[in-house]
Amino acid sequence: MSVGATVRTDLPPTIRNIPSGPPQGFPDFDPNKPDETDFQLEQALVVAKAMVQARTLSEPSNVRPAEAVSRHSRTGGIAR
Repeated sequence: MSVGATVRTDLPPTIRNIPSGPPQGFPDFDPNKPDETDFQLEQALVVAKAMVQARTLSEPSNVRPAEAVSRHSRTGGIAR
């Protein structure tokens, strides 16, 4: 981390477990098969799913995620 860098607090703890590179034996990248060979895409999906899960868990149990998004957009991005 560089001097004066801001620590992000909006990412789930899962990101600490993401390796910096693909494991040994991971297939070489093939642009025709990104779902099977794109390690960065695979890890991005892990983070995205964790963020959705964290967001869903932080919503009140009586509000479905679609309603929360709708409510959020109606208030101009301010949760009420």
